[in-house]
Amino acid sequence: MKDQYVGDINDYAKYLLLRLASPSFDPVVVAWMLTGGDQRGDGGRIQYLSQPRWRSEDPELFDALRLLVTGNRCVAEVQRAGFLEDCVFAAQPIDGDAQGRSRYFSSLERLAGPDSLVFFDPDNGMEVPSVPRHRRGAERYLFWEELSPFGEIGASVMIYQHFPRVNRKAYLDLLLPRLSKKMGDEYTVFAVHSSQVAFLFALRGERVDPLQGKIARHCAGSRLMSLHLRG
Repeated sequence: MKDQYVGDINDYAKYLLLRLASPSFDPVVVAWMLTGGDQRGDGGRIQYLSQPRWRSEDPELFDALRLLVTGNRCVAEVQRAGFLEDCVFAAQPIDGDAQGRSRYFSSLERLAGPDSLVFFDPDNGMEVPSVPRHRRGAERYLFWEELSPFGEIGASVMIYQHFPRVNRKAYLDLLLPRLSKKMGDEYTVFAVHSSQVAFLFALRGERVDPLQGKIARHCAGSRLMSLHLRG
């Protein structure tokens, strides 16, 4: 996550899902995986905030983001805004070096438990072969092995995933079995996606059916998001 992404349409989908999930968990841990800004135009898709048809997805959230983007666009302002009031935030930047990254994930493990949902918000999503762990650029990714401790704790997870230039549904059909294998047989995996990004879920226990049902009902009437179940 970069501060410059705050309030764009992908951010809208992210916060909407966290608000849907929040009542089911204690707590929702938001791991921003914060990285430094750059000169790219990513995060510029805020035109939706001037188009009232998007407001129906979550009117309270829409109004809050429309106000937020007129000021200081940063995750600190998101935390202060109150629309994620039941979440716990890991707001420190993520380091690229091995020791710093280890400290970052150890701190997350201390916040997580079997009743929690941990949301990972890497810039790009899950690891890719071209960027090894602890090399330059690794801070933009979450690595599969970093999920294992959370499966051992029994925490549920949600992961931001930017789509590469591939068939979206086929790509999700590759990722979801791998997520299931990493988290364990007791987890149910599925994804919610927009045209540009997906959110991968691995849930366990009695929370699966109520939350999946709530998300399915929202997606059924949504112009922003669709539900993708594991094939």
